[in-house]
Amino acid sequence: MKHFSSLTPISYLDHEAIRRHCGRPFATVEEMGVAIATGWNSVVSSKDLVYIVGDFAWKNHRKWINDLNGKKILIIGNHDKMPQDCLDMFKPDWAYEETKLTDVVKTMQQFREVHQQLDRVICGQRMTLNHFPMRSWSSSVHGTWCVCGHAHGRCKVSLPGEIGGGLILDVGWDVWKKPIPFDVLKAEMNKKLALMPQNFRDHVLYGKPLGRIDNDEHID
Repeated sequence: MKHFSSLTPISYLDHEAIRRHCGRPFATVEEMGVAIATGWNSVVSSKDLVYIVGDFAWKNHRKWINDLNGKKILIIGNHDKMPQDCLDMFKPDWAYEETKLTDVVKTMQQFREVHQQLDRVICGQRMTLNHFPMRSWSSSVHGTWCVCGHAHGRCKVSLPGEIGGGLILDVGWDVWKKPIPFDVLKAEMNKKLALMPQNFRDHVLYGKPLGRIDNDEHID
């Protein structure tokens, strides 16, 4: 199964102020870390693939790489300043001989890829994965989704049910409290599409000419 998560809270595991800034219901950062890891592992198995849309860890990177289930693809966020040996853990198995990492590190390898931005067809759907909410992205006018994080639920147009920014969704912890599977992501994007202007829906769903979209400048 494929899951999508921003994991912006993970990047602040030892950051006391984030509890106040985001109004999180935890007494300590340690309690917050346990809750995030428990929620993650309740929905992600060791065989699942998770796309992490930035800000994976503030520190203790190897601990969280190993404590959280699943094979992971990282789209780098502005707080992803982990050491190179931890970034190397994102590489596929064949890369280990080149990096000359120890057998101990090999056993901890769970990551598959690292990107600044990822444009890819996933489960048959074209997507752009970026840490930051985007105003426009490749083929957004043709129905490509933008999956993002960073904003801690404070970028209105990227929230569920909002269409002011197009087919874009914040998958961060402050919105969902755990990684979301592809079927949830698809359902939310379909809800957004249903609220779009009729000519945009017809273009995305049936390939009809787009024509003019009045009062919807976000679809450019």
